[in-house]
Amino acid sequence: MIRASFAIEGAGLAKHYVKPNGLRSEIDGLAYWLGYSALRSTVTFKKDGSGRAMTTSATPVDDMELGRALNLRAMARATSSGQQTLEVTYRSLVFLQTFAEAPREWSDHLTLHFGVRDLLRIAAWKPLNFQSHEAASTKETFTLSGVERQPWYAVRTAMTSMSKATWTVNDRFLFNYADIGRVGVGRWLKLAKQYTRGIDPLVRLLDLAGATVDAHMMQLGIAMEAVGYQALIDSGRSPASANSTSVKSRVEFLLVETGSAVTFNTTNFAQDFADSYNSVKHANRAPVAPATKAEHYQQGVQLLRAWIALRLGLKRRSSEIAGKRAHILGA
Repeated sequence: MIRASFAIEGAGLAKHYVKPNGLRSEIDGLAYWLGYSALRSTVTFKKDGSGRAMTTSATPVDDMELGRALNLRAMARATSSGQQTLEVTYRSLVFLQTFAEAPREWSDHLTLHFGVRDLLRIAAWKPLNFQSHEAASTKETFTLSGVERQPWYAVRTAMTSMSKATWTVNDRFLFNYADIGRVGVGRWLKLAKQYTRGIDPLVRLLDLAGATVDAHMMQLGIAMEAVGYQALIDSGRSPASANSTSVKSRVEFLLVETGSAVTFNTTNFAQDFADSYNSVKHANRAPVAPATKAEHYQQGVQLLRAWIALRLGLKRRSSEIAGKRAHILGA
């Protein structure tokens, strides 16, 4: 029996991939969020309106540079089902790629890949997952048109929760790449690291399918407390002062930072959320009706997602965030 974290199909030598040079990942919804494709379609109409012609072309497109760390970028390539059939299917595949001349730990690559995946989850509030991975090593090369290149081999692993795509053209993001740009991606990667104790439980709420409202509220409360704590420190408070601040006060601070970027009445929300969270956290607190907790849960998710969106560069105007009402409510 062999217990392996990663298996590289077709690789020459396993030792070349103990520390790969490159990693590519397909992520559900990534192409839609980036607005990026290797396909271009053109529709032309006859002058009399009696018919139309459609042309789809697969042309090389430049990579999208997303960050300096490990040359983080997106790249697209087109595939088709062939020309010898009655029906031809074209598809644009978009990958997130990291690559370095010196071999790097798997964790170095995956930290960035998980970071972008979690950004998509925050934007969509949907459990988007990886669909595939490929790895490359500069110790295994081939020559194409006089240029030395590295083959990319499929990676099999149980460590990244790969699954089939669930994103559809009818789904919507709270914000997309055009809203925040490369600068926003960099801000997110820094924010996710600095606020990891709050953002991690927030993102993992999407993995609690079938759990009770109490389980959701408990984990969201952990996220709210941690984000509020770090935000207070960032504002100039000492760690001791931030730690002694109540849940209600932390929520009030985040409400001030988000301003009009939420769609619900915030007058009593800080106290209401604290009551719902504490009713789950402490056995001696008065119980809160499940429907009321569910409402406070949705509003809490909306608050944290709006706060993140503002931190990534979206403008504070309510039309920028709260105007997308149907897409920022919690599940």
